[in-house]
Amino acid sequence: GDTITYNGKKYALNKHMATVAFIGFDGRSNDDGTQKGQSDTVMVVALNTDTGEARGIIIPRDSMVAVDTYSNGSFAGQVTEQLCLQFAYGTDGDNSSALTAAAASRVLDNIPVDYYYTLNIEGVAPINDSIGGVTLVPTQTVPGTSVVEGQETTLFGTTTNLTSSLDRTARQVSYVQAFASKVLSSAKSNPAALISLYQTMGDYTWTNLGLDEFSYLATTMLEHGLTSFDVVTLQGTMQQGDTFAEFYLDQDNVKQTVVDTFYHPVN
Repeated sequence: GDTITYNGKKYALNKHMATVAFIGFDGRSNDDGTQKGQSDTVMVVALNTDTGEARGIIIPRDSMVAVDTYSNGSFAGQVTEQLCLQFAYGTDGDNSSALTAAAASRVLDNIPVDYYYTLNIEGVAPINDSIGGVTLVPTQTVPGTSVVEGQETTLFGTTTNLTSSLDRTARQVSYVQAFASKVLSSAKSNPAALISLYQTMGDYTWTNLGLDEFSYLATTMLEHGLTSFDVVTLQGTMQQGDTFAEFYLDQDNVKQTVVDTFYHPVN
C-alpha cells in the first residue's frame, strides 16, 4: 500500500521508482531456436528518480521461492523451487525473463518490477572489454588464472568460475560495483557512452527496456549526480535438499530491505 507500519513506525511508498530485474542467463539454444537453461543471477535494481539513489538487490539463485510452472504452454500451478528454475518454464527468452521478474517481485513483497534485462553469459566478455576492462580487488583466488584474492587486477575476457553459488554471488557483487563505477564515471563526462554500451549489449540480451526508456532513466540519474550504487544481497540459510542446494531467505531481512529501498519514514 501507499503507507505501511513496520516495527511500530509509519512509512510511505516512494512514488517515483523504476525497477529493473537484471538477469544473468547461462544457457544454450535448442534446435528450434528457443532457449534452455537457468538464471544464474537475479538482481533487482531500484532507481529513485526523485533523489537519484540507486540500489541493487541480489536474490541468490538457490532461493526457495514461489515459481510459476507451465506444461505445454499452459499454467500448471505454483510450486516452491529454486529461483533459478523459473527461467526454464518460459517459452522464449522474453517470456522466461518476464516470469523471472514476476518471481522476483513476489520475493520483494510484491513490489512491481517494471522491466527485465537479461544478459546471456556469452556477452560478459565482450561487454567487459568494450569499456576497457574492469579493475577490482578479487574476493577470491581463481585457480589457473592471474586472479589472486586481495590483489588489484583488471579483468579482460572470460575467467574460470568457481562452484559455490554463494561465493559466486560475493564475486558478482564486487564485479557489478566496479563495472558500474567505471561506466558511470565515463558517462559523467560523456553520457553517450551509456547509449553505446546499451547497443553493445543488445546482441546478447532480451529486454523490454527500450532505448528511449533507458536513455531517460540514465539521463535522470546522471543529472542527480549518480556515480555508483549500493548492492545488497538478501540473507538466509543454505541447506542441502534432496538433490540440490536450497537457500531459505530470512524474511525479516527481506522485509527490512524492501522498507529501506522502497519506502521512507513519515511522522
